[in-house]
Parts: sequence; structure tokens; C-alpha cells
Amino acid sequence: MRGSAEALAGPWLASIRVRLLLGFLVVTLAPLALVVDLDLRALESAVTASAYRSLHASASQTAIGLDAFVSSNLGVVATEARLPDLVEYLTAPPERRQGAARDQVLRVLASLTHRDRTFIASCALLDLRGRVVADSADPAGDAPAGAPSGGESFRGALETGLAYASSVVFTEGDAAYLDFSAPVENRAAQPVGVLRLRFSATVLQRLVARASGTLGPGSFAMLVDENGLRLAHGDTTELAYRLATPLPPARVAALAAEHRLPRALAERSEAALPLVPELDEAAGPELHFTAKAGGGRSAGAVVLLATRPWRIAAFQPEEAFLEPVREQTRRSLTFALPLALAAALFAMMSASRLAGPIARLTAAARRVAAGDLAARAEVRTRDEIGRLAATFDDMTARIRAREEALAAETERLAVTLRSIGDGVITTDVEGRVVLVNAAAEQLTGWRQDEARGRPIDEIFRVEGAHDPAAGSLVARIVRHGGSAALPDRAVLLARDGTRRAVADSAAPIRDQAGGVIGAVLVFRDVTEKQKLEAELAKMEKLESLGLLAGGIAHDLNNILAAIVGNVSVMKLDGAPTRFREEVDEIEAAAMRAAALSKQLLTFSRGGAPVKQSASIAEIIETSARFVLHGSSVRCELALPPDLPAVEVDPGQMDQVVHNLILNAVQAMPGGGTVAIGAAELDVAAGARPPLEPGRYVEFTVRDTGVGVPPEHLGKIFDPYFTTKASGTGLGLATVYSIVKRHGGHVTAESAPGAGATFHVFVPAASGAAPAGPAPGSPRQGRGRVLVVDDEESVRRIALRMLRHLGYEPAAAGDGAEALRLYTSALRSGERFAAVVMDLTLPGGLGGQETLRQLLALDPGVRAVVSSGYSSDPVMSDYRRHGFRGVVAKPYTAEQLAEALHQALAGA
Repeated sequence: MRGSAEALAGPWLASIRVRLLLGFLVVTLAPLALVVDLDLRALESAVTASAYRSLHASASQTAIGLDAFVSSNLGVVATEARLPDLVEYLTAPPERRQGAARDQVLRVLASLTHRDRTFIASCALLDLRGRVVADSADPAGDAPAGAPSGGESFRGALETGLAYASSVVFTEGDAAYLDFSAPVENRAAQPVGVLRLRFSATVLQRLVARASGTLGPGSFAMLVDENGLRLAHGDTTELAYRLATPLPPARVAALAAEHRLPRALAERSEAALPLVPELDEAAGPELHFTAKAGGGRSAGAVVLLATRPWRIAAFQPEEAFLEPVREQTRRSLTFALPLALAAALFAMMSASRLAGPIARLTAAARRVAAGDLAARAEVRTRDEIGRLAATFDDMTARIRAREEALAAETERLAVTLRSIGDGVITTDVEGRVVLVNAAAEQLTGWRQDEARGRPIDEIFRVEGAHDPAAGSLVARIVRHGGSAALPDRAVLLARDGTRRAVADSAAPIRDQAGGVIGAVLVFRDVTEKQKLEAELAKMEKLESLGLLAGGIAHDLNNILAAIVGNVSVMKLDGAPTRFREEVDEIEAAAMRAAALSKQLLTFSRGGAPVKQSASIAEIIETSARFVLHGSSVRCELALPPDLPAVEVDPGQMDQVVHNLILNAVQAMPGGGTVAIGAAELDVAAGARPPLEPGRYVEFTVRDTGVGVPPEHLGKIFDPYFTTKASGTGLGLATVYSIVKRHGGHVTAESAPGAGATFHVFVPAASGAAPAGPAPGSPRQGRGRVLVVDDEESVRRIALRMLRHLGYEPAAAGDGAEALRLYTSALRSGERFAAVVMDLTLPGGLGGQETLRQLLALDPGVRAVVSSGYSSDPVMSDYRRHGFRGVVAKPYTAEQLAEALHQALAGA
């Protein structure tokens, strides 16, 4: 036991080989190391002394330059103070210092600043009370009258009677200045005022910056005043006007009050600044020291200025001037290393004969202890050491085989866990987390190292009125040994507050004896799946509504076409005045019925809008007047006159506005206000998903009604969803469907009791909205027009409309008859100017096939498509199918006239 303790205490010293090696190296290399060390110390001392001399020379040179700058400006300002214009101006009474006299002295003061336009900020005259009477920086005299501007420079010039250089002072805005002043004396050598020449203190930075870098990379100079404030810093200008030596807070506050420190400096903590307290140790005209400056250890030298109580310090990084020492160290090591290697080789060869087998066995044992199970003792002797080495090698081989089997099993488990897309969490029997795979880390927000050892309820937090806690689930599994799962609609609350719907199952973990040693939870994020299921359900509702709409739309619109057409003809014939109001009401009711048909068709698969450039402002104003007529709701419109046109189906967009306003009215049964506004909007890529980049018009409909509860806000655009006793649940669903088909987007925001706001985004058109037809009679035309429709009532009313519009009409009940009539007209030379064709024709020829055959007969045929099934894709993209115009059933004479004009415009 004692030998083992000694071996553990110092195994390297217990080695025979190491002892022999150390003894030989000490005797051989110690004298050599001592000589090299003394030589390097001497070299370092010499190099450091040389660096200090260079630094002192550099600091002295910079100090001479600064003293020369101060002395030169003192002499200049003393000379300039004797200028007659200045003396005469100050000796004159105040009433004679205006007009030409003031202009002349301002010109003189301005000329004095031309000596250094970069750094001279101003030149000013002060009277004996310290008031500025003329200033080149304030020629208009905007400074408050009588405000004293004297300071240290003013007092110093009058007290000494000589030119005076001030300390660096700071304005209220922390601008730094250096003043040179001299008394202005009259002929009797009596002072009558002071001439003040104000320099920007940045001139000191320029003078000091010249010394930075002169001693090599990293060298710099620093100018410090008597209070330890950096006036200039060569390599980092950001440190100018910051403390270089520590000051008590009270002293900092006092200096700031005297404008000797920047006000901002007194308001912040300077604890983190790089201070150089060694500067305070200057006791003579020069000082050498080593300090932490410029980012590392540097040598420094300080020289006092002769003209001001300032110190100039020069710094050079030690790594720059100690490079010769490091080079000599490398050469010495290069020389000594071969000697050391030779000595070590000799000692090792000598010791190997005695300690070699034991050393190899010891080395192999250490490698095994370090985890290298491939290590072998490599001892082949037949003595006890050889047998011990063989036993050791056999034991190591067995351990290695077991470790490899365990590592392979562990790797298979790790690969399996990494490959599983579901989250996996394992716990011990107490419900504490043991393992969390990557998917579980992402879903819960807890990393493996953070979650290990924590209760499962803290990591796997499940919400739901009837959902058991995860800890209870694990406890039940451990207690009973069976599998379990969370109910449907369980919600996992992640660490960052994210809520995800999850599906979960849990099972016990058993050891080889079958005992339960923990539990495993496997779960997956089913949020998107639930959303997809909801969308599929919504699509099924839309599909069923589309089938219903497709079945009734055509017949209903044909019936409405007869009603609207006859009313339109009655108006053209001149209905009696006493029935005019009833005729208008019949027409309006029929058109609203047509709009209801289009509303149903919007949900069918082919309900594409027939887009054209239109004015959204006109659509909003018209729909608002119609919906709010006779109601107790007041409308406020904010529609800019320069609002761009939109690319929409006017009928469908009118339906959107109508439904939104009607929804607002129904939300305010006791009356209120609906506010409608609009604005142009440029959408960048990714700025407002799901909108594509481009120009849009956004209009908002805001009411002051009861609002929408939060639990209903996400469902208001679903088909059939309604909270009204008499509602159908189609109004807002229609809005959503129409806007989506136009490439736009609609959102809603509300709070109970605070009303609701709907935002609708629709694409803006590239040009202006087309002007509508002039009021009065419909547009007249001429020429022969062929009407092709299987409904006799539609044909009859279309013929009457065309006669009123000035055309010569003809009619056909199917495609074959239309082809015969058109062929006959071509042969007779009385060709048809246009063809108005229904899409759904009986027999073998439909509307599209009939048009294809007409185009084969006459490529110049001008066809207008007309259908009661407005969701047909031909209606929304009629030009691609060969038509020149479009008019949806039911239509008025005005609409038919416009469609024919559109088709014939290019003729």
C-alpha cells in the first residue's frame, strides 16, 4: 500500500529510467542553460534601455512641437492685439461701434482666422467686463446682449498683462476649445479689452498624431493635462477627452462644473476605460515605466511641456522592441536542443537494459487506462514480468471486445433515435428525464443537457381540460407496466411558449429481468395535420356549394335575362312616367338576384372573375349608398381622389363591398358608424404574406358594433359559419373566396365591444380606370348582328334590344343554324358585323366549337360570349378562346351595347 501511494504521488519520479535521465541532463545541461539565461537577460536589459531612450526622444520631440505651437500662437495673438483697428474699436464709445466701424473690425477679426482655417474656430474682442463685443463666428451678434463670455483666458490676459494660453475647456455641447488671448491696450498702455483667438482642441490631436507610429507598428503618443484628461490620443481618437488616470467622483464633478471635463464624462462610469495610473508617478521632467496601454504591455516615457502643465507620453509595445531577445532565444534553443536530445538518448539507452520491460508494461497500462484498449505490453521475456505482461494483454483483449460490442449497440441506438422523426423522451422510474432526441429537443425547446434529470412535467408540458399530466402518465406506466397515450387534441406547450398539437404514446422500459426501469414517450407534431384536415373540410363544403351553384346558375340567369332585358326594352321604349319607379325597382331587384347567383357561383371550382380595370372608389360609393339607404347607420368615406384603378371583376368586387357593409350594419342593430377608407400600397417580397410583391389598393371597413369574440375570429370566413339566427354563413365566406380569386387577401381584427375592422387587399391596375359610358341613351351602332342562344325568350329580347341600338339583328337557336346563317351571309355579301353567342348550346355544337368553325369560315368574325354560367373559364379569359367581347346574363341594353362596341372597336 505504501509503494502504491508513492507511485500515485509521483509516478514519473519513481521511474528508474526517468531518474537516470534527469540526473544526466542536470549535470550536462544546467551550466549551458545558466549561461544562455544570463546572456538573454543582459540582451533584454540593453534592448529595453534603448527603447526607453527612443521613447524619451520621441516624447521630447513631440513636446517641443507642442511648446512651439503654444509659444508661436502666444506671440501672434500678442502682436495682433496691437492692431490699430482693434484698439480704436475698443476705445470708442458703444454708440460708435455700429455700422461701418463694426463691419471693419469684423473683417479684421475674420482675416485673423485665415491663418489656420482648419482649426481656428473664431477670433473675438472682449471688453473689460468680459463681454464679447465682436466675434468672427457671430458677425450678426446673435449672442444674448451683455452675456459675459470671459473665462480663464480673459482673466489670465488681464491679470498678467501678457499673452495667455488657456486650458482646454468644453462647451455645453462638449465641444473642446483652446484659447489664446492678449490684452488690447490704448496709447497710454492701459488695457481696454482682450483679443481672444479660439482654436478647436482637435489641433492637439493632429500635432500628437504625427508622433504615433514613428517608432514602429503599435507605437503611439498621448497628451494628458494636469488633471489626467487625455487631450489627444494618437492611435485611438475615440479615447480623446477621456481620463487616463483615475480621479475621485467628487473631483470629476468639480472639474465638469468648471468646464474642464466633458459633461458626458461626468455622467457616465469610467471604470471600464483603459487607465494608465503610472502617469501619476511622474516626479521629474521625465519618467520611464511599463504599463498596460494600447491593448497589451507597453514601455512608456513621459516628458513635461514647458509652456503648459501638460505631459506628453510615448508608448511602444514590448512585443515590438523585444523581438531581438526572442530571436536570440530561438537561436539559443536551436543550439541547446541537439545537446539535450543527445544526452537524453544516451540516458535512455543506458536505462532500457534494466527498466525496459517494466516501462513497456507501465506504458501499456497507462494507455489502457486512458481508453486505448488496443495497447499491448510487447514483453517477450520468460520470467515473471513476461507472464504478467501476457496476462495483462489477454485481459485487455477481453475488455476491448466487450467495449466494441457495447459501442456498436450504443451507435445503433443513437442512429435509430436520430433517424426517428418523432420526438422521443425517456425517463427513470421517478419520472426524471434521461434522454431527449433531436426531434424532441426541437418540439419542447429543451436541449438534452438541459433536460437531463428534470421532472418530465417540466419538459413535456401538456395542456387540455381532460389531458393527464405527463408525470401522472409515466407514474401509471411504471406502476402498472402497460402502455398509455394522451387523448386527441392534446397541446404541447414548448419552452418558448409555442403551442403545438401533438399525438403521444408511452410505454415502459424493462431490463433483462423484465423489471420496469423507466418509461419512453414518443410524440409527434400534428398541428399541420389538423390544419390540413380543417382545410379539407372547408374544401368539401365549398365543393358541395359549387355543385349546387352550378346546377341552378344557368337556368336562373336565363330567367333573369328575360326579366332584365324586357325591363331594359321598356325603358328604351319610354315607359310611362307613373310606372318609371316600379320599372327601376324591378330592374334593381333582378340585378340583385343575378348578384346572388354570382355569389353562389363564386364557390364553384370554375368561378374565376371576369377582370377589367375599374375604379374601386366608385364601387365602394355605389354599394354603400345601396346598402345603407334607409338604415340608421352613418357612413364615413375617406377615399383619396388619386386612388389607382384596380384589376377586378366589378360585379364580384361590388359583392365584396356589399357583404362587408351589410355585415357591419348587422353588427350595429342600434345604429352606429361604418368608416370606409382606401390607400395605395407597395408590397415588397415577403413583407405581407401571402401577398405577392407588387402594387395593391387596400380598403378597410370599420364598424362600431359589438365586435367578434376571439374564439370566433378564426372561423368567420368559413362557409356556413354564422352566429346570427337568420344568417346563412355565406356573406364573409363569399368575400374571402372572391378576394382570393383576384390574387388578393382579406384579414379581420376585432375585440368584443370594440367593433371589427376588415382589411381587403386587391391588385392595382397598370393604367387608369376606363371611363364609364356617358349618361343618357345607350351607345348606338350599325350593322348586322347574329344572336345565337337556345332560350327563345333570351333571343327575342336580344333582338328587340339590338333594334333599339341601331343594329339589324338575326337569331339562331343552335350552332348548326348559326353556321348556316353566317355562311349564307358571307355568300350574299351581307356579312354579320358581330355574333352574340351563348356557351351552352344544345346538340353536338357548343358555343366554343361553333366559334371555331366560324373562325374557319371567317377569321375576322367578331364574337361576343354571353352565358348565364359566369364561372365558365371562357368568361374570365374570353380573348384566349377567340372572342372579342363578353357580357354576362342577365344584361341590360347598355351592357350589350358596350360589349358590342368593345368587339367592333378594332374592326
